[in-house]
Amino acid sequence: MCSTLSEIVKRHTAEQAVRRKDSDVRRQEASVAAQKVSKVLVESLNEGVAAVFTTQKQLELEAKHLQSSLVKYTKLSNQWISMVENFNQALKEIGDVENWAERIEADMHSISQGLEFVQGSGEVPESISL
Repeated sequence: MCSTLSEIVKRHTAEQAVRRKDSDVRRQEASVAAQKVSKVLVESLNEGVAAVFTTQKQLELEAKHLQSSLVKYTKLSNQWISMVENFNQALKEIGDVENWAERIEADMHSISQGLEFVQGSGEVPESISL
């Protein structure tokens, strides 16, 4: 029985060594497969991140361009508003001068009629309002 027991131990030890070796091979294969999967996932993720980064940079450049255009057109709009306000003020002043001229003309006409009255006939013309 001793020899049988030692044979059983030898077989068991040999089987254990084979199982260990097989387990090590499978562990290494699993590690290599996990590394490959990890590498593929990281590369895929990096491509997506790179695309997002590129798009973000383009959007930032476009936003800066739009902001500078906005500033430019705001200044231009303010210049137009100022010009229109100045033009409007000039029109008001022309209207004031025209009104002033009409009043002076009416006053001069009244004075002229008053002088004619004083110099001549003695009657107050109907158009003169005293």
